[in-house]
Amino acid sequence: MNSVEQSSVVRAAADDVWARAVTQTGINDELRPILRMTMPPGLRGKTVGTVEVGVPLGRSWILLGR
Repeated sequence: MNSVEQSSVVRAAADDVWARAVTQTGINDELRPILRMTMPPGLRGKTVGTVEVGVPLGRSWILLGR
């Protein structure tokens, strides 16, 4: 099995980084340029921490090469 590891120094507080990483914009920043993810209209402005666990949230497209 092969693996790839990359690390970066982020000069920001962990809480600030997490607050950005769990937003639609943050998710797409992490996935680019290979992937992009859409968000159901009702979830705009919400984050991983503000939705109820175990409840279907809607459809999301994962777009390769977009």
